[in-house]
Amino acid sequence: MADVGSAGTNRSMKCFLSHRWRSFSKFFSVALIMIWAPAACAQATIDYARNRANVVLKITEVLGEIKDPDAGPFVQVHGDGYVLVHYPRYMKRAGDYFLQLSQQEMADLMGLLSNRKILEFDVDEVRRDKRQADRAVLSGSAPQLFAVLDASTTIIEIRVDRYNPVTGKGQEVLNVDKKISWYGLKSDAKRYPDIEPIQNLDFVRQRLLTLMEHKDLEKIP
Repeated sequence: MADVGSAGTNRSMKCFLSHRWRSFSKFFSVALIMIWAPAACAQATIDYARNRANVVLKITEVLGEIKDPDAGPFVQVHGDGYVLVHYPRYMKRAGDYFLQLSQQEMADLMGLLSNRKILEFDVDEVRRDKRQADRAVLSGSAPQLFAVLDASTTIIEIRVDRYNPVTGKGQEVLNVDKKISWYGLKSDAKRYPDIEPIQNLDFVRQRLLTLMEHKDLEKIP
């Protein structure tokens, strides 16, 4: 009988310890989530005036081979989500078009800029990285020569009230008015796959230019 009682006591103790372990594991998991969630969910902050008069973002492709006052197509995004798309007169779809982005689409667009660190893009620093990469190639056993003729120049302009990066070199920046001009970006993206800022800039270029083919585009009379 004593053995039976002892066995019952052991089973009870095991059940008790198992229950305590499950409770502790659950508490420990929740604690880890509470510790790590803020870092995982942290996002850069981009604030801007949400009205039609405010041009938040513009991308222009200045076509190298075209000698015309209307140098190339552009996409212009306003603070209220209004988008103006321009095709030059010498293009098949010549004219001006518009579409309206939703609040979520605007948030996604700002997220694209922050995630790809476009507001932190340093033209001089990236050009130094290019020169360093070129020197490394020229010092190799089989140097490669590249020639870019009549490439387009990508111009990205951003105007926002406030930018607060999650990580990076600086603190919060107010009244941001940034202009990036880069010749031969598409070619450079292929030539320098290991230079992250160039890859990021070209990714944003491609994404912004997809707005020129948006299904909701309407031609302005």
